Amino acid sequence: MPKVLTVGEPLVVFASQEQDATLSEAQTFKKYPAGAELNVAVGIAKLGYECEYITQIGDDPFGVFLRSELKKAGVGTKYVRQAKTGPTGIQFKQLVTKGDPNTIYYRRHSAATRVTVESFETVKIHSNDFVHITGIFPAISTGARQLTDYLINEARSAGATITFDPNLRPSLWADENTMITNINSLALAANIVMPGLKEGQLLTGQQEPDDIANFYLQQCPAILAVIIKLGPEGAYLKLREKSGTVIPGFTVSRVIDTVGAGDGFDVGVLMGMMAGKSLPDAVTRGNAIGAMAIQKQGDNEGYPNKQQLETFLM
Repeated sequence: MPKVLTVGEPLVVFASQEQDATLSEAQTFKKYPAGAELNVAVGIAKLGYECEYITQIGDDPFGVFLRSELKKAGVGTKYVRQAKTGPTGIQFKQLVTKGDPNTIYYRRHSAATRVTVESFETVKIHSNDFVHITGIFPAISTGARQLTDYLINEARSAGATITFDPNLRPSLWADENTMITNINSLALAANIVMPGLKEGQLLTGQQEPDDIANFYLQQCPAILAVIIKLGPEGAYLKLREKSGTVIPGFTVSRVIDTVGAGDGFDVGVLMGMMAGKSLPDAVTRGNAIGAMAIQKQGDNEGYPNKQQLETFLM
């Protein structure tokens, strides 16, 4: 059976429980595991598929919490290392009734920034696996970028499928040009590229989804498809040598928390491909999980199991 491997920095999120209170005003918080790649790992496991999460946590209570939550979710932890130095990263997140919440990170010099390739040379990747990369982890340190490149090379050698979500975090990069150059180099090493529309516009200088897709497809023959997230409208899918098409999204009555929706989209696409679905069908599943995610607080609390997903799609 295929599995997903993903590498990233896990975070402990303290989410405010008072609607629209600023983080300085809020008094009550609920603790969640989070991080873009962790969200994907949890989503894949909830759907009943195997996923190994590659990371490094601190020797502290938050590291203990994250390892426990990963195991509880069914995510593989054999590649979760514990650092002797550096804390586990944390985040505080606002609860809002409209728009995106304000977030504050405390992750500088965290355990995850101290990773080395040597610590993960036992990672095994097979030809039917999917290796999911984002633009966040390579930005946090030189060691994290080196590990990302190592895993990409191992995936290529094995013949695995590499999926890439830019997940832009400008604050983690020295400047915008450095971010664009590095993110595009990672995108051109992938087989499936999945930017948001605004991300694609910034990264390519193009405005229309078709032109963004062509920017990547024309530069790298290994890229099989570009999938551009359009928010409530759905996603634009363009496969090599085919015309692009919009895969419609889903309407929901109430939006509670938008954080994690893009990662949920990635989960649906990966799950669809693992299940042998066509890419349009896989993107439909991505749209569905993104819509389900925004209806609950917590970065991955709204992700469905397989039955919940199929019921939503009916």
